[in-house]
Amino acid sequence: MDTPPLRASDVQRRRVAEELARALERGQLTLTEFEERTDKVWKTTLTKDLGTVLEDLVPDPLRILDQEPSQYPYPVARQDDAIEGRSTSMDPYTNRDLAAVAKAHVTNEPGGSSLSVAIMFGSEQAGDWIIDPRHTAVAIMGGISLDLRRARLSSAHTEIFAVAIMGGIEVIIPEDIRLRVTGQGIMGGFGSTTANTVTIAGHELPPDAPEVIIRGVAIMGGVEVTRVPRRKLES
Repeated sequence: MDTPPLRASDVQRRRVAEELARALERGQLTLTEFEERTDKVWKTTLTKDLGTVLEDLVPDPLRILDQEPSQYPYPVARQDDAIEGRSTSMDPYTNRDLAAVAKAHVTNEPGGSSLSVAIMFGSEQAGDWIIDPRHTAVAIMGGISLDLRRARLSSAHTEIFAVAIMGGIEVIIPEDIRLRVTGQGIMGGFGSTTANTVTIAGHELPPDAPEVIIRGVAIMGGVEVTRVPRRKLES
């Protein structure tokens, strides 16, 4: 009697997603390929299908599924790297740069979006879009949503000035980007939260990780900034 195929676990999906990030660092994948394969990983049901995502990247894809991160057959960052001035931002469990994907989104392209305005209506920026190093968002009795999970950054340092007057502004920041929020609420709210699915703490990110600073004011309205995993949130 044939053994039925096994269903993949979240732990196995996470291991494959981490290996894809390592392949991106090694230059084996383009950013687009990385995003496509990662999306496929989180939609995969069977273990045997997970291995196909890594077939052209590692010698034995199925071995990755059964290993703890410390067993991955790749070089480990040396302790004397700090002495030699090298980056010491490697995750000790996966031996990868926690900000590698975020850095790949810094394309230094010109012509990014510098203004979002919503007056008694809604405005949304999401998916593959370019954000200028300085972006101003103004919502007056309307709503604005800025989703940076797949955005291309014109600079490693991005500043968003958000003004909400009897309206709302939502900013979604992937967890591998450094974040600072310094806005003020006047009869309104201006703050940040972290989704419970986030696995990277802000203090764990390397100094050279891309950074987003959000300033502004909310008057009888609200500005909400949320740190989330880069992969698409489950509905």
